[in-house]
Amino acid sequence: MKFRRLLFVPMLLLGMAQAQNVYLPDTLSPTAYIAVMTCGPGDELGENFGHCAMRVCDTAQHFDIVYNYGTYDFDAPNFVWNFCKGKLRYCLSVSPFWHFAATYQLEHRSICEQRLNLTPSERHRIYHALDSNARPENKYYMYDFFLDNCSTRPRDIIASNLEGRTLFQNRLTDTNRTYRQLLYPYTEDLQWFRLGVDLVLGARCDRPVSTNDYMFAPDQLMYQLDSTCLSDTHRPLVSVSGMLCDDTRPAHPYSPSPLLVMWVLFVVVLALTVIGWARQRNFRWIDIILFTLTSIISLLVVFMWFFSEHYCTKANLNLLWASPLFIYFLARLRHTAKPVVLVQIILLAAVLVMAVFPCLSPQQFNSAVIPLVLTLFVRLLALLRKPVK
Repeated sequence: MKFRRLLFVPMLLLGMAQAQNVYLPDTLSPTAYIAVMTCGPGDELGENFGHCAMRVCDTAQHFDIVYNYGTYDFDAPNFVWNFCKGKLRYCLSVSPFWHFAATYQLEHRSICEQRLNLTPSERHRIYHALDSNARPENKYYMYDFFLDNCSTRPRDIIASNLEGRTLFQNRLTDTNRTYRQLLYPYTEDLQWFRLGVDLVLGARCDRPVSTNDYMFAPDQLMYQLDSTCLSDTHRPLVSVSGMLCDDTRPAHPYSPSPLLVMWVLFVVVLALTVIGWARQRNFRWIDIILFTLTSIISLLVVFMWFFSEHYCTKANLNLLWASPLFIYFLARLRHTAKPVVLVQIILLAAVLVMAVFPCLSPQQFNSAVIPLVLTLFVRLLALLRKPVK
């Protein structure tokens, strides 16, 4: 991995240098084509959902470049803070195709190419729209994971540059899938990452989304392109589709799932609590650890809901169990008011009902939340039973 990263730096610099000198013809030749490039997941968490870009290839004019809407400057000032705030600027970059392909081959990630079945006029319109978007005054945009990203931008630029025909039908599907459900296949082998995502995503992600919304994910765009026919002739939108390279990354190493760990935690805490009751001891250190972690989660949820501009982190019902009241419990562990404890117990009970019966909840909870809430429930009962000494 480190060796590949070292190789990537000179490749990136060479690709950027060549991109500055790329010849951009005014018009495309009759043999030119435009393709959507869908790349598989990478090893980094930010690469786990794949990637999408557009290729304009004109061999007659020795012109083969990739327009990539997924570029950002990791070294930009306040990068992490802007990402958390939902104010991270992405940009459209232009690079030679060989450089784009070599980068993903170096990372052992797959690339699928779908050549679009367009008229010459539509090819020119899309090409010039991409070229216009790549200009310095136009290339930056405010990234949003679900609404405006490297996949939705190609979707929109294709749909808006067709001549007199409709491409994507924005309708609800029979499955009524939600954004959260669409994310789950990507995190099947990364259960801890899934837990973290579920903790920060709010109820907005649990509304049924349309077929147009599905295409926030690169592979969903790929599937819809393959199954779409042009409205005037009923010809398939994709004329040629094929894999340029396969995914050869090793499988993720095994790690115990959050659900298993949380159930073990519940059993251990329950046993220690019962022992403490029998011996007239309260094991305050358990509460300090649990309430500290819960308070941190609470602060994260509050920040992402009220102080960030992310569409997907609003109305987060995880705040019911990861309540700011735990900050109060932590600060006043020796003198906690019983009415406040009862309020939090009621909130925990409400979350348990919604987690066990999802039909009663506007938000889907991660399965690991159930044993975690039960663990907190047990310790709050311990606070009610007897003051901490």
